[in-house]
Amino acid sequence: MKNVYVVLPKSNTLISKISKMVTHYEYSHITISLDDNLNEFYSFSRIYNDAPIISGFVKEYRSHLASKKGVDLKCKIFKIEVSDDVYNDIKNYITDLKNDNKLLFNYLSMLLLPIVGGVKVIKSYNCCHFVAEVLNKIPKINMNKKLYKYKPKDFDLLLSDRFLYFEGVLKSNYKKYKGIYFNKVNFIYKIRCSFYFINEVIYRIIFKKVRKKFDNKKYIKLLLK
Repeated sequence: MKNVYVVLPKSNTLISKISKMVTHYEYSHITISLDDNLNEFYSFSRIYNDAPIISGFVKEYRSHLASKKGVDLKCKIFKIEVSDDVYNDIKNYITDLKNDNKLLFNYLSMLLLPIVGGVKVIKSYNCCHFVAEVLNKIPKINMNKKLYKYKPKDFDLLLSDRFLYFEGVLKSNYKKYKGIYFNKVNFIYKIRCSFYFINEVIYRIIFKKVRKKFDNKKYIKLLLK
C-alpha cells in the first residue's frame, strides 16, 4: 500500500487574495504529493512567481506554495492510502502529463470557476481539474460531478471526514530548493510568452482543437525532473 496526499496550501499571491474575497474560503490552490516527506508536489500552476500567466503542469515545493522564499507553509492535508496498482496508475498519469507538450493551463475556467462552475477546454487543466482527475482514479473516492467543475472547497468537503491528516504549518525547506520559480522574468519575455499561451486558449475555445504547432515548452523550461 502507498499514500497519496492532497494538499490545500495557503498562498500569498494577489490572485489567491482576490479568490478568497470572492469565495470566502481560505485556500485557493490545490496540489498532489506522492512524497511521504511532503517536500515535492504536482499541480497546474504558475511556473514563475512574478508571471502568473506563464503557467502549466509543474513540480512544486513548499516555498512555491507559500509564494515567498523561506516562509513556512500553512496548509490542510488529506492522506489517502491506495493499492500499489492505483499508486502506479497515478504515477504514470503524472509522467504522461510531464511529457505532453500540448497541455495548457485553463485560464478561462479559472476565471469563471467561482461564477459558472468552470469551463472545459480541450487538453487544458487548472489545479482543481487535475486533482479531480487523480482522485477519480481512486475507487474509494466518489467524484459526484464533472471533474472540471471542482473548486478547492469541494475537496475539503469531499475528503475531510475520512482522510484529514494534518492542518497547520509545514516548516520551510527553501535552502534545499533548486529551480526557477523565484527567478525574475524579463518583461518582454513575460509579455511574449503570456500572449503565446492566451492566444492558444482562444484558438482552442473557437476551433475546439489544439493548434498543431503549439508547444508548451517553446518558451519555458519546466524543470520537471
